[in-house]
Amino acid sequence: MILSLPPERIEWLRRLRSRTRLFLYSNINAIHFDYLNRLYSELAPGCFSDLFEKAYFSHIFGTRKPDPVGFLTIIQENGLMPSRTLFVDDGLHHVEGARVAGLRGEHLKPPETIEELIRRIGVMN
Repeated sequence: MILSLPPERIEWLRRLRSRTRLFLYSNINAIHFDYLNRLYSELAPGCFSDLFEKAYFSHIFGTRKPDPVGFLTIIQENGLMPSRTLFVDDGLHHVEGARVAGLRGEHLKPPETIEELIRRIGVMN
């Protein structure tokens, strides 16, 4: 469920993308996809996907988290090294699917934010 798109999160994603490869894998549907892009267009030009090197949306991609096949496809398409690729999600079952595919999976547990998690695990300064 998409409730909001905080401007500070958009800026954080822009900064993060300037420092590392950044991908999105989301199980949202076409209705949520359109809503997300409307929210984004109120804050910045372009579409939400522009924040990432590539965004994978299940209704377009044809597979859903936590199926390891989706993760493996993303890894292969982008020449990623699974053991050096971090996947963060608030759904533990999605993290487990990523781990089966060989990625480093981290479970985001609110109230911790993604920014706090990244600092805590020490993958970015």
